[in-house]
Amino acid sequence: MKIQVLIENDGNSWQATSKDLTNWVAWSDSLTNLRQLISEGVEYCLESTDFTIEEQFDSSIQVEQ
Repeated sequence: MKIQVLIENDGNSWQATSKDLTNWVAWSDSLTNLRQLISEGVEYCLESTDFTIEEQFDSSIQVEQ
């Protein structure tokens, strides 16, 4: 299953949301930590490890992937 996640940055923290997971959100002070929280949160919500995460960044963010 593919889960699309929107990643945003407000200058102080990172936030992730997904239309594929109702009422799900993750926050962190770093992108590295946020990615770990995304993986753990998706696994928890789906009760499965059979998924891939497709990151979508807010258009104002420039990130080396």
